[in-house]
Amino acid sequence: MSLLDLTTPPAQVETPQEVNRQQVNIVPENPFGDIALALSGGGFRAASFSLGAISYLNRAWLANEADTLLNHVTFITSTSGGSITNAFYSAGVFKPGFVFGDFYAGMKRFMEGEGLLNRVFDILTDPKRWNEVGTQTDAATGWTRKVKKEHNLINAFAKAYDEMLFTNAEGKSETLDVFFDHSANPHLKTVCLNATELNNGIAFRFQTNGYADSIFTVGNYYLNFNNADIARKLKLSDLVATSSCFPSGFEPMVYPYDYMHKGLNNADEMFTAINYKNNNPLKTAEITNKPFCMMDGGVVDNQGLGSMMMEDNYRAGHPPKKPFDVMMVCDVGSYFMDQFVNPNETDRWYKNFTINKVNNIMKVMLVAFIVAIVMLFFGCTWRTVGLGILVLTFIPGVIYLYLQRIFKEQKQQMAKTSFGRTLIKYIGYFFKLRFTLLQQMLASRAQSMLLLNLKVFLAQERRQAYNSFYTMPAYKNRALSCFIYEFSSQHNAVRIDNLETRDKAWWPAVSHILKPSAAMQSIATAATAVGTTLWFNSGAQTDRDNVIACGQFTMCYNLLKRIYRLEVLDAKWKTDVQLQGLKARLLEDWQLFQANPGFMV
Repeated sequence: MSLLDLTTPPAQVETPQEVNRQQVNIVPENPFGDIALALSGGGFRAASFSLGAISYLNRAWLANEADTLLNHVTFITSTSGGSITNAFYSAGVFKPGFVFGDFYAGMKRFMEGEGLLNRVFDILTDPKRWNEVGTQTDAATGWTRKVKKEHNLINAFAKAYDEMLFTNAEGKSETLDVFFDHSANPHLKTVCLNATELNNGIAFRFQTNGYADSIFTVGNYYLNFNNADIARKLKLSDLVATSSCFPSGFEPMVYPYDYMHKGLNNADEMFTAINYKNNNPLKTAEITNKPFCMMDGGVVDNQGLGSMMMEDNYRAGHPPKKPFDVMMVCDVGSYFMDQFVNPNETDRWYKNFTINKVNNIMKVMLVAFIVAIVMLFFGCTWRTVGLGILVLTFIPGVIYLYLQRIFKEQKQQMAKTSFGRTLIKYIGYFFKLRFTLLQQMLASRAQSMLLLNLKVFLAQERRQAYNSFYTMPAYKNRALSCFIYEFSSQHNAVRIDNLETRDKAWWPAVSHILKPSAAMQSIATAATAVGTTLWFNSGAQTDRDNVIACGQFTMCYNLLKRIYRLEVLDAKWKTDVQLQGLKARLLEDWQLFQANPGFMV
């Protein structure tokens, strides 16, 4: 479905023409003519790996040193951590005087240690920095009321992104409007930051080619912008925060309130700038001109592949536009999975306590509290004893009465639904279980849910996305994969088996040349193990630099793989002067990487 075809119901995901086109084995006219780049999510690990991959594309060149492969990239799509690098780079190239070295150094500084966290918590705890106030008309009364950006963690990150990455030389915040200025003649034609909206549970794409009619591609089939003037005022920092708003780690971003600032503070205008539909037609009236929430794009597509494939389909179906010559995927996810170990019940001092026992103890204390009050009216000795009992039982008694009241109110609410009535009926059984057993049961659920959210769901989503991408003939000769785990020790046997099986036409002749050094494998293994966080450890930035280096030499290797595969596909590429010149330079760099994997960092 074309990104501009907003009239096609989502049930008709692809037209017959698109399906037929995907089954055609496309041979690129130019090996590196028109490049699409997808940057995956994964916190600072993704941002660093993306930086490494982009920096190597900026080093490799074709006709001359100014004709870098990076200058052939016309489309970048990203999710979560990859969106940090994407937005900072893309905003830069649309401005006159862009210098790649400044961008590279700026990204490294931004990702140094816990600098981002320090800025975030400074903002979060400073009330003076929360001054985004807007207005909204109450539909029932017609009165105007004040609305504001929520004071929470994800918005603190958005503000930190704004201060550290997206404030220009004039001290103004960069907005989507930066992509509408083509005076710098940027090589990029379209930029996409992927998020997930929670009304319909599908991708929400902040995508634009910098022209007013492309504003309809900001959103999805159900919710999309109809007003370029409003959309162009959205802060890049807020869009990056939306794209990287990981579930359970952050609160959802709420449109329009969390996107307000001094230049965009009329909620009524922001509501009317959205076309509202819903995947449940009976609910459309309930959500029209109402706030909606968005979170991390990785919830539905952590690689940003869907956006890249849709853009390729759109270009193929709208001559004189042409499909991409290369579709690159930079991904820090992996198929590796740690074994889940169920936590054991602990042997603690409170192991024999149950909720029922504690409840009985609290009842006794409440009785003692009442008796103590009565004792205050007797003699001095009784009064003294009564005061002592009051001191010991007052706070527990108040807490007990408060909890009883809360429990009663919740019970009344739960009794209104069939599920709630069933829960009330059986919850008492849990009150009979010892605390340590309840603790073990809760820990088991929490840890398994964390594994599901961080690993299983993302791995399954990744598997499905790649299955769609790599099994379609249309992408076979144009796909270039740059995976962080390519040279990790865990993947070594699989990598060699894949090459010997799928690339046996060219691999045996160069296997001794493209063998990674022990130092490269060590760095790749360490880079793969870096956690999904928005910080690196303080001190020497070994983790950051390892991941950047891994992105650089992995991209070099996969560019070489592409050239060898092209030579098998068509012998003419063996005599193509530009391509063979690039190949020679890549091989020279590969030798440098073998000797010193971090020579570019």
